[in-house]
Amino acid sequence: MEKVRYQHCPKCNSTNLKNIFYIKAGERPQVYVCCSECGTFVAKYILAQYISDQCYESLLEMMRGPFDSGRNVAKRIKTLCFNAREGFNQVMNLLEKQGEEQKYLEDILMESDSLESD
Repeated sequence: MEKVRYQHCPKCNSTNLKNIFYIKAGERPQVYVCCSECGTFVAKYILAQYISDQCYESLLEMMRGPFDSGRNVAKRIKTLCFNAREGFNQVMNLLEKQGEEQKYLEDILMESDSLESD
């Protein structure tokens, strides 16, 4: 199953959303999503991994610790950055080909068994 859907506000149906990051030492980062139009709470995500468009810098932060060599770390970073960008391109191509899925995001996640409780 492959489906693509923008996240919409449950109140006004806007896709103009903002992510609010909450970071507390010893816990996984949390992202709260709220609607930029009406301020409604939309979703909460608990991050296991984060990669931004500043791939190298964000991954260096994630990979702090004892490593066997700088060359191996650089290779892993290059691979993760490539995979993140490639995944983004694939999702955008899928969105262009089949359009946005119209089911609610929660229904799509339940159908795919992708939800874990934390």
